[in-house]
Formats: sequence, C-alpha cells, structure tokens
Amino acid sequence: MKNVTIDRTTTYFFAAFILLFMLLGLKIADQYLTLFIGTLLAFLILMLMLIIKHKGINPIYVKLFSPFALFLSVYVFNYSGAMHWIFYQVIFGFICFIAASIVWKKNHVKTFSALSFLTVPFLLYFAFIDKEALNPNTLGGYAFLLSFFPLLYFSYYAKNFQTTRRLFIAIILLGLIFFTETRSVILSIAFIFLTYFLWNRIINSKLKFKLYFGFIAAFCFTFTVIYPKLDKYLPNYDYLNYQMIKYTGKSIHSGRDFIWSNLIDVINQKTLLGYGSGALPSDFFDSTLSAHNLYLQITLQVGLVGMALFVIFLYSIWKRFWLNRFDQKVRFSAAFFIGIIIYQLSEVSLTQNNFSFALIQWLIIGVGLSYCLNKPKEEGKTAL
Repeated sequence: MKNVTIDRTTTYFFAAFILLFMLLGLKIADQYLTLFIGTLLAFLILMLMLIIKHKGINPIYVKLFSPFALFLSVYVFNYSGAMHWIFYQVIFGFICFIAASIVWKKNHVKTFSALSFLTVPFLLYFAFIDKEALNPNTLGGYAFLLSFFPLLYFSYYAKNFQTTRRLFIAIILLGLIFFTETRSVILSIAFIFLTYFLWNRIINSKLKFKLYFGFIAAFCFTFTVIYPKLDKYLPNYDYLNYQMIKYTGKSIHSGRDFIWSNLIDVINQKTLLGYGSGALPSDFFDSTLSAHNLYLQITLQVGLVGMALFVIFLYSIWKRFWLNRFDQKVRFSAAFFIGIIIYQLSEVSLTQNNFSFALIQWLIIGVGLSYCLNKPKEEGKTAL
C-alpha cells in the first residue's frame, strides 16, 4: 500500500490552524471560534479525501478507529444536548486519523516545533505580566503539550546549530510547567519518565506490554475512587494537608474531592448509559465546574458502555506501539501517550472543554501512531 505525506504548503496550513486555535485558547480573537472551526473542518475533510484517494481504506485503520466510531455512536444515541461536543469529537477523530495516515518527516516535525517558538512569548506574557488573565493550570497545560514537538525534534532529528534553539524552547516550556506548579502536569511528566525509562522492560514481552496498559488503567481507576476519600484513608491527613499547604501553597484536595465524590454517587444511580451527552455536574449539585476528570465525565454522560468503548480505543492505540517498539521515536510518543492519559485524571480536555488542548493531544497521538503504521520508505510515497 502506497505511503502518503504532506507537502510544505499543506504542512504550513496544518500548523497555522493548530497555532490559531492555541491563540484562541489563550483568549485571543476567540469571538471568531465558530468560523475558524468550520474552516478547519473543511480543510480536514479535504485532507481526508486526498488520503483515501491515494492510500485507499486500510483495514488496520478501520479496526483501530472502530471503537472510537462506536464511542461517538453512543453519544449520538444518548443525545441530550451539547451537540457541539459531539461535533468536536468528530474533528478530533479526523485529526488523529490524518496524522496517523501520513509519513512524518524531519521538515514536518521542524515546522510544528516552530509553533512552540511562536507561542512561548504569549505564555511568558500570561505567566509574568498579565497573571490574572489565564488560569495557571491552563498555562501549565499548554507548556506541557507544546514541549512534545521541540523535544521530539531535538532528540531524534536535529544535528546542527538549530538543536540549541529548540532545546532552549523546551527548557522554557518545562520551566513554565514547574513555575505554574500544575500538579496534573507534573504527575503526567512523572509517568512519561517512568514509561520512557522502563520501555525496554515493558517491551520485553507482549504480555508485559499489555499488562503495563492494565497497570495505567488500574492506577487511573484507583486514583479516581480513592483520591476523594484521602481524608478517610490517609493517616494523619490533617497534618499532611497542613504541610502540603505550608510548602506548596495548595491543599491535597483543592476542591476536586467534593466534585468527584458527588459524581461517583450520581453515576452509581445510572451506570449503564449515563445521563446523556450534555450532562454536567451542575445538573446534580451546586457547582459551576466540569468533572475535572475525563473518565468521570464520560461515565456521567454515556455510562459504563461509553467508558468501556473509550478505554478499548485507548488500548487499541497502545497496541499499535508494539508494531514498531524498537524505534526511539515510538518510545517517546508512547511515553507521551501515557502522560496524556494520566493528564486526563484532572482535566476533561481530550474530548470536551478545551478545543485547542484536544487538537494538540490528538495530533500528538496521531504522530505516534504514524511512526508505527507507516514504513518510512521513499519509493511509492505520494505528497498531498
């Protein structure tokens, strides 16, 4: 089957869209969001048609994305409002499919790493000048996600003076993460390092590879259930919470205990299909916040059926990393994929709430899949 890639002009358009939505996420020109999303969808549909024309329909991709299609179907079947979320999820699926279908070369990664360079001044502005305009968690999230392409380029592509510049960008972004003290991001980075440095042991056998994903899933479940009740399970909770506030300025729970514990009680009353696609915590108790946990929010809306399909899709992605497990770019991408899964323990930014965050995350996942599904041979390669 013929490999396809994208030419320089298409790459610039693709990168420009991602940059645009990052700026919208930073509250710059966000009044034009609907217009830009419509334009992005038209661009993605055109790219999708060109990919299918040149590459055909690969059964591997059909099998890979079938759980995601079923996941969307459950949202449609269980529709109770918030059609824009379903619409956004379709776009995220397109982004991931397109990124996974094309061959990523040095110039592509270089172009997307330049996005970080263009966005850094805005992040620094909100971090040190207009501190009240942007939530520190949002700032830390951008720094976390934008570090992927500079680190990827620096580690596996750069062999000249540009290395220093991109390393400098990555250092600034990582510095912003720790400056904002975004605990969800720091936890994600810890799991990225864990996955990356244990990679050779993880891929030592297919069973260990599968069990590692099971370990991540079990950690997410346990953390979601246990965290709201730490005050009951953790000895000397009050003393530890005092020390946490003293040295970090933040309490152990930070309000998520109230949201999560109440949501778990609500979900237990309607576990199979949930309360509908538009259900929010505010429908059940006094809160203006989202679930701050992707897995609770999905289960609230489409129940265990929807949650199971989403986990199957994540596992389907993870299995593809096995195909090219000895490639160091796959190692890095797989580690970042695990980091994204962990990040969603405190965010709902992979399918809802933050459009620009979701675009970047699905792009990262798609790039990782591309390294597994496309052999980088020049013969028979078509540029779109």
